[in-house]
Amino acid sequence: MSLPAELEPERAQVLEFWKIKRGSKGETAWKLLTGELLKIQQKYGDAVLREQLALGINGKWQSITLRNFEQFLPKGNTAAQAVKPRKKTEEEIRAEEEAAHQQRIREMGLI
Repeated sequence: MSLPAELEPERAQVLEFWKIKRGSKGETAWKLLTGELLKIQQKYGDAVLREQLALGINGKWQSITLRNFEQFLPKGNTAAQAVKPRKKTEEEIRAEEEAAHQQRIREMGLI
């Protein structure tokens, strides 16, 4: 199971979370985890991603998802207000589109 390049700087934390997490640890669970971590990173940045990984490790969470992060984000909290989604660059958008294209090609068995 490979780690997306965008998550490489957090490799140690991702693998630590994977090691102690509860629940399924199959390929589907890995893809779900890395996909959700990418969503958090892309929408809120590296600091929030690292925070969620640390909380997940310490709390022995079963998963880390963007939905759960946003659901439990404190309302009216100054820390929550400081967390603002960042705008993607053109390069990031193109890279995401290319990655999605490559994934579709793999799923069709063309690569």
